[in-house]
Amino acid sequence: MIEQSRTFAELSLNLLTQAVKAFGGRAFVADPGFGPQNAFAAPNTWLWSGVDDPLAPQRTERYAEHIVAHPFDWPVYTPLASMCHPNRTGSQAYAAAIAACLQDAGILAR
Repeated sequence: MIEQSRTFAELSLNLLTQAVKAFGGRAFVADPGFGPQNAFAAPNTWLWSGVDDPLAPQRTERYAEHIVAHPFDWPVYTPLASMCHPNRTGSQAYAAAIAACLQDAGILAR
């Protein structure tokens, strides 16, 4: 699983970089520098685990009855909707990467 994730990350970044080159400077790859130390459940994770999301209790309350009554409804509603999406630290890393791209392009002041 770890090797598949590493391969996916490397291939995705490579393909995105090649796609961006085809746009001739009109698109950017904002790489936040996500590494193994930032992976799910890692010591310095940049991802929500689900239960650490401050909105999980609200989603649980909102959808609990519906989930029990209709567990196979689509879209699937879950209190763990944030799981594996960037947490606050991860979001800040992505925002910094995006800002750096915009600064490099002269769109955003340094």
